[in-house]
Amino acid sequence: MKRISDFFAQVIPRLWDWFPPPRMVRRAIAIVCLLATAALLIIQPDSREDLRVADRLFLAGQYHDALVAYNAVSAQFAEAQLRLGMLRVLRGEPAAAERALHSALQRGLRPGLYQQALLFLGRAQADDGRAERAAATWSLIEDCRSSLECAYRGPARVLLAEAALQRGDYPAAEAALRAALDAGLPMDWAGLVHYRLALLQIPRDPLAARHWLETMPEDAAPQVWIAPLLANYGDGAAQLAAVLDDRGPHQAQQLGQIYLSLGWYGLAEAQFAQVDPNGADALGAAAYAAYTRYRAGDVSGGLARLEALVQANPDEPRARTLLALSYLAAEDADAAAAQLDTVAELTPNNPDVQLAWASWYAAEHNYAEAALAYGRAIAQRRS
Repeated sequence: MKRISDFFAQVIPRLWDWFPPPRMVRRAIAIVCLLATAALLIIQPDSREDLRVADRLFLAGQYHDALVAYNAVSAQFAEAQLRLGMLRVLRGEPAAAERALHSALQRGLRPGLYQQALLFLGRAQADDGRAERAAATWSLIEDCRSSLECAYRGPARVLLAEAALQRGDYPAAEAALRAALDAGLPMDWAGLVHYRLALLQIPRDPLAARHWLETMPEDAAPQVWIAPLLANYGDGAAQLAAVLDDRGPHQAQQLGQIYLSLGWYGLAEAQFAQVDPNGADALGAAAYAAYTRYRAGDVSGGLARLEALVQANPDEPRARTLLALSYLAAEDADAAAAQLDTVAELTPNNPDVQLAWASWYAAEHNYAEAALAYGRAIAQRRS
């Protein structure tokens, strides 16, 4: 393109000197030159088009193809380097993600993109087990000077809360969630915060928990670039509302299982402890409490409690299923399979058994059979 413009700059003045045309001809020649230059600009390949193609792949969730496309232009654009780092985070590659994000930050990013990089960088550090480093990274977003930059303060506080929840620091998580609401949030992020606050309020104030669910914001278009960092809670809010509406003897057991599924082990154990020891859920609660102990890190203690429950109650399918999952986590595939075979005999049409088998096949890297087991679980649950 530069050679073309140089040509016009050098040749046209000489033509004027050699063959001075009348005014109308000079004007026509000038117009033709301008039109020719404009046409050449239009047909020139846009160097950012490849970046836009990569962006479309990213936003469509086609992460593998997007990774290839961004790699092809990462040397040209710091923004492409940023997206590479974001993709590495979403693919569970925190070390590679951190390298790419640091590179993008060092090359320079405009406001907004800079804060996106910090959000994902903190997430990579948290995923790599460096919670304090992640918190320090997210705190950098607090120092903002414009509405565009400050729009990321709320999401950063939500991510800080999520990290606190995973390590069982519930007071710190609640404080960060409330601070996130004060900072302002995209509607999809605000919905997650309401759901999380409802869960945290239940043990001490069920009415406040219900209020958080009832005031959840309506669905809205997400802030697309950071939406993948948002925890997917699906229909969790509706399920929680249904559990709160059911004030019968099963509520504590159901709440405990919700907390267990989220990895909030301290709150799960507290709910299982509230189950009536003489009620219908007593044995199931004991099994789930033992499994919670196992998942929380007391491997030997939790496993011993589950084995004792199975020995004392050989016809209890829940205890056997949870024991099988514990064996599977301990990489004792044969012991897990033996428990699942017994559970299948006790409850032949139980979809939870098929889900457990799916986990077993996945642990054995037999993904085709795992998919079939998942399919059977879905079919049994619908029937």
